[in-house]
Formats: sequence, C-alpha cells, structure tokens
Amino acid sequence: MISLVLQEQLLSRGVHYFRTFCYKHCNLTSTLTPSTCSMGSGMGLQAAKAKFLSNCAIYGHLVNYTDEMADMVRDSRSLPHNEYLRTALHHRFCLVAPGDYVSTHKIGEAMAFGSTGGCIPVFVVIGTKGERRHRVQSMLPYTRWLDYCQVGYFVSSEAATTRMGDVLNGLAMVSDSEATEKLRKLRLVRDAFVFRQQSSVSKPSAAEFIIGEVCSQTLEARRAHQSAPSEQTSASACFGCTQSDNCWIADS
Repeated sequence: MISLVLQEQLLSRGVHYFRTFCYKHCNLTSTLTPSTCSMGSGMGLQAAKAKFLSNCAIYGHLVNYTDEMADMVRDSRSLPHNEYLRTALHHRFCLVAPGDYVSTHKIGEAMAFGSTGGCIPVFVVIGTKGERRHRVQSMLPYTRWLDYCQVGYFVSSEAATTRMGDVLNGLAMVSDSEATEKLRKLRLVRDAFVFRQQSSVSKPSAAEFIIGEVCSQTLEARRAHQSAPSEQTSASACFGCTQSDNCWIADS
C-alpha cells in the first residue's frame, strides 16, 4: 500500500517520471504489457499518477516504495551527457541489458568505458543455459575472436529480474585483482569499440574491425557454400560463445 505521504512525493515529480519509471518496471511482468503501462503523451500529471499507482500496484508486496523513493528519484533523472559519462566512469560495473533488440549500443559504450579504466560490463543474456551459445553469438560483436569472459561478466535475465540481490552479492565478491585484470584485457580491445578519425588498417579503430568482420564472415559463408556438408564447421566460428561458467554471476 502506498502511503499518502509517498503519493504527495510522487505528485511532486513531473509527468515524465511516471512514464519512464512505471513503464520500465511494469514491462517486467507477464500480466502487464508496455501498452497498458505506458503513459500517453497528452496525459496530465494527475492521470499519469493514477495510472502509475494502478498499473504498478502489483509491486506493492515486493517493493517498499517509501524506503526506495530516494533511489527512484535519483535513478530516473535525466543526466546531461557529460555528467552521464562521468558517472559511468566512476562505477565498478555497468549493467548491459537488451533493449528493443537483443543487441544494444550499450555494449560498445560499456566496453569503451571499461577500456578507459571505468566500469566492467555485466551482460544480461535472455534464455536458458542451453541457449547461451546462440544468444551470446547473436547479441555480442566479434565473438569470432573475442572471449567476453576475459573482459566482463554475464548474468541471466531471470537472475537480473528476480534475484538482483544475488547478482549484487556475486559482484561484491569480485576481488580487486580480478577486476584489475578485466580492465587490463578491456584496454587491449579498445580499438575494436571506439571510432577515431583518420584510422587505418595499420592503426585501426572500430570501422576497420567492423569491415574485417564482414569480410571474414563473407569468406566463411563462401567456403561453407563450396565445401561438402561433412567439411563444414561452425563451432570454431564463435570463440566468444564458449565462456566458462565462472564468469556467470548468480548462476543457478
């Protein structure tokens, strides 16, 4: 039950707050859809507040909104870009969750953060253990040669949405030496995730790496088409899909 005091605090927030926060949380349930939880652009503050309280009531027994209010206000604010970058660079981990598509620009952003000594990527992967190889391959770039267990961590979408406490506890157990090694490995692959002007094959940036990936995949597809079925191989084409279990956090 949301108290009257908390309702007054919520009312002090602008209409944009209700659209973004409620949409994000209600979208995690099977009983509510994005369309029922999102706020219409023409909706007034009182109507948005009422819809927030109605559609997010399912979380009443899971979330103490009074205790969480300060964090809700902090995490729903819109930061200027430079402040956003500074904030990310001062955190130890960056959570990289799928967006509208499985792959997201946050992947490259988090890798760039880590390669400059910022946060270490924690990738949220949708699906079961048996689907990990395929999911990782479709989500992350450069899996032909880059083992992401060397540069980050993984967490299942199930753990991220229902057992975040276990995820945080697992990340808290990462030693300083292990984190330092991840950051060292991230620096080694920085060029593959950062665009620079006047880059070249001899001094490549992300543009050259992307073109190289396209060329490699084209050659592999051509060889597969020309070879007999018994000669075709696919397992070796995804080095980064063979992550060991020790880089999965809160794995069950």
